[in-house]
Amino acid sequence: MGVKLSPFHTSSRRETRRGRKNGVQRSTPLRPNLLPQPTNSQYEPMVQLFQLPERDPRPRPLFFTRGELSKMLSIYSRRVMSGEWRDYAIDHRDGLATFSIFRHTLDRPLFAIVKAPNRSDRRAEYILMHGLEPLARSTSLSEVLTTLEGRPRLVET
Repeated sequence: MGVKLSPFHTSSRRETRRGRKNGVQRSTPLRPNLLPQPTNSQYEPMVQLFQLPERDPRPRPLFFTRGELSKMLSIYSRRVMSGEWRDYAIDHRDGLATFSIFRHTLDRPLFAIVKAPNRSDRRAEYILMHGLEPLARSTSLSEVLTTLEGRPRLVET
């Protein structure tokens, strides 16, 4: 026999996926040739590798928990009842969560409590801001809120 067979051939007839149908043999082989085929006397790579970035460049989203919101809203509601504050806003930006307190609806925030990721620790850091000036900074929300409660209040005469 002058026919050279590959190691995957089991017989001299070509095997097909569905065999014969109406006397016609199908042309798709049952087993594809798994041996790499040389091109220009070199082999082509079978896979292409992609370099993935070390870490995601976007910061993780940061939100206030239910307990944190409860503490902030309890202080806020007391000051609203006394007539000092009128409105609040909650903002979520890249890696920051902000609870802003307004005296008037169309005014700048009077105070803002910012929750930011702490770079040295996995815990968050809370910052009490009055305009652009930081008044208190701590890893405990209770300490920041104590500073806010200790601020002078508006007294009506």
